[in-house]
Parts: sequence; structure tokens; C-alpha cells
Amino acid sequence: ATKAPDPRAVFQALRPVFNDYVSEIQRSIGYFSSVNREAKITKIVGAGNGFKLAGLQKFLQQNLQYEVERVDNFQALVGDAVLNAPLFQENVLSFVVPYGLALQALKLTRIHTTLLPSEIATARKIRRKKPWAVATAASLLFGLAMSTAGYSNVASSVSVEKFKPAEDKVAALKTLESGHKTSFETAKTENTKLKDAGDKLVTSLDTREMWLEVYRAINECLPRDTGNEQDIEDITLKNRINLKSVTAKKYTEVSKWFDDLKAKQPILDTMILADREKGPAGAGYVFTLVCEHYRDDPTNEAKKSLGFVRSTILGDLDKFEVAQPGSSQPVPVRKLGISHACITAQRPYQKVQYFPRGKKAKAAVAGAAAPKVFGGFPKPTGNPTSTVPNILDGSKKEGGDSESKQIDRTDFTIQFAWVPTPTDKRPAVDPLKPAATAVPVDPAAPANSQVTPTTPAAAVPPTTGAPVANPAIPATTPMPMPPAAKSQ
Repeated sequence: ATKAPDPRAVFQALRPVFNDYVSEIQRSIGYFSSVNREAKITKIVGAGNGFKLAGLQKFLQQNLQYEVERVDNFQALVGDAVLNAPLFQENVLSFVVPYGLALQALKLTRIHTTLLPSEIATARKIRRKKPWAVATAASLLFGLAMSTAGYSNVASSVSVEKFKPAEDKVAALKTLESGHKTSFETAKTENTKLKDAGDKLVTSLDTREMWLEVYRAINECLPRDTGNEQDIEDITLKNRINLKSVTAKKYTEVSKWFDDLKAKQPILDTMILADREKGPAGAGYVFTLVCEHYRDDPTNEAKKSLGFVRSTILGDLDKFEVAQPGSSQPVPVRKLGISHACITAQRPYQKVQYFPRGKKAKAAVAGAAAPKVFGGFPKPTGNPTSTVPNILDGSKKEGGDSESKQIDRTDFTIQFAWVPTPTDKRPAVDPLKPAATAVPVDPAAPANSQVTPTTPAAAVPPTTGAPVANPAIPATTPMPMPPAAKSQ
């Protein structure tokens, strides 16, 4: 650069390189200071032939703020033949680096810090030791393979004479085990057959008391006169419902019966809200009660027609337990598994002729032509009620009883589901108790009756004892209730 026509231009062109050079030196000084916190840097020694560049020493001294020296000779180095050689004299600045590394290797220097990053040093160490690690692993693998081959050779050799007695004993034990197992399975099969036969003989014993409890519950749900009410003679003021028939039909899944009722909204409206929202489930029975009553109190809706039905037998069938006046303890109803009681057929306000003292026998029938019963006495023919109009009633002819009146008779059919529930699985408290605070139909109705009165709709009950009610028919086309079916 000193020999160039324009040295200043050369320095200006190399200025970015010099700046990077200064930055690298400062980074190295910072790393050294962080590693050796007690060391104090006083001067910098330049090395390498590049330091011969004129002005470089002054440039570094100005930018690094340290004294920068240039090495011209080695005071402790001996060997005149080398020191005086022209090649050594020309490259004396480049000899600084190997000279320093040699001194560090001999541990003759006071400074042992290396600027080489630890990652590079670790990688070099691993690369240097890798051949030894591979040789060690190969030796271990070879030793393991030889050991495995030896054990395999020993394991593959079998001494038949040594193990044959033990094998014979094992074979005999397996034969004995097979014989015992066959005998056990035969006895187990025979026991199962006997148990099934015994279960068929006693299966009815588990549920026969449940049937008696259901019949008792139905009886307790029927209204009755108590106290001074027993002296009332007017049939329209008596708390009495005639139960004409009780039938039961078995269902493998009682929910099918409930699904058939969903299309008949007037029937569902006679159920309590909890039963309308959730149908019965499981195997059980559907009971059908064919009933009639003559209760007709014009001053109380709950004491006439279907209101009397809802406030008495239908409301009681929805109770967890029923306690009649004078009884010592309540009788379980819903607790037995009874639910979803509803009116499936109804014929309110049927006009009938009522004879308070009974119909008198006709003169033509009272003689010898009258049917005989035990003792030769004629069979009574009087009937307190008869359906009107009937031109053959004695009240319209000579010899009849003129003391008669027309009264209203309500015919209806009630159905409910019963899923037999063993005693140990019955709930201790009423699951519907929180819902029992709903306002009843009438103040005189039972507390847990949640049935909303609906417009009466006529329907024909089953004639064969089947539990499924006939579809409701319009009230404008009345149809008489068919004869009651026999109880099953």
C-alpha cells in the first residue's frame, strides 16, 4: 500500500475489512474477560505477516484503546542458525502463533485460556474417542454372541432317559384331570336340570303374595262410607263404586301398552304428569277394572260423575300408600309397582230407573210358573235399577211399583300397569313426593291427585277381558257398556 500511487485510496477501500477485524478482536477480548475475570489486559501483541501493513498498528491502537506492540524478535529463543536465517527473519511475525501454542502445550505459560468454543472442543474429543468406543462395542457384541451360542447348544441337547419318568407322571396327571373334569361337567349339567325343574315348581311362590297385595290395594282404593255416612239411604249420596270385573294381561314389555295410548290424548290426560312424561318399563301386567257408580252430588264436582272417579279410586291408585279411615297402617299402592292409572273408557250420565225399595214381582210370574230355588220358593225378580226407556218395567203397568225415579249412572273403565317389585327392592319413600304439592282438581280430592278434568268422551271397554281399551267415540252417539267380563 505504501508503494501504491494513492495509498490513501487503498486504506479507504480496506476500511470495512479493518472495522470487521477490530470487531472480532473486541469480541475475543470480551470472551477472555468473561472467562478470566481477575485478569487485566494492558497491551496487545500483533502477529502474522498482515501486521506488516503500514498504519495497521496505529489503527488498532486508536480503535481498541490498548497499547499494540509488534514482535521483532524472541529474547528466550536460542539457535543462531535459525534466528539469523533470512526466511525466519522475513516471517518472524507469523512464528508468534506456533511459538505460543508450543509453550501452552508444554504448560510453560501463565495463560491457559483457549478461545476455541466448547462445542467444537467436545466434538473433537468425541471424534477422537469414537474408534475406541466402536471397538469396545464390537468386542462386547462378539462376546455376547459367543455366550448365546454356547447356551443355545446346551439347551438344544435333551436327555430322554433323564426326563422320561417325569413326562410319564405328567401324562398320567393330565389323564386323571380330564376324567375329573368330565365327571364335574356331567354333575353340573344334571344339577342345572334339577334346579330348573325345582324353579318351575316354586316359581309361583315368589309372586303369589304380590298378587294378593295388588288385589288388596285395589280394594283399599275403592271409596266407602264411614261414620254417619253409613246411615244414608240415598244411593246417589253413597260413596260407593261397583267393581264389575278385574282382568289382567301379561306383557313382556309394558311400554308397548303405553305406546298404544300415546295416540289417545284424552286417555293420557287422565294420568298424572309424572306418568305422562315417562312410560313404564320391563315385564309386567296391565289391569283392567270395569266399574260403575251412582254418586251424584250437584253441589260438588268431586262427588259426581267422573269427578268422583278421579277423587277416589283413580286418585288413590296414584298414591304411594293408601290409608282408609280406621285402618291401623297404610296399604302400599305405587310402592308395589302400580303406575300409569288412567280412564280408558267412560259413559257418564246414563239415565236408569231406580227403585229404592226394589221392583215388585209381576203377578203372572209370582205363581207356579215362577222359577224355583232351594226349598220351592220363587226366585226374586226385583231389581233396584233398570235401564230406561223400557216398556216392560212394572212401573208402567198394573202390578208394578210406582215409587221409582230416574238417576244418573256413570260407567267407566280404568287401566293401570303393574311391574311386580320384590319387597327388598321397593322404595322406602315416595319418589313423586316433591310433585305431590300440586293443586288438586277439587279441595275434596286427594292431595296427590294431579289429574286435570277433561271433557267426557264415550268409549267401549273390552268385552273379552283384554286390557286395551276401545277408541273413544263421540259423546253425541252414546253406546251402552257391554256386559262385564269374568275375572282372570
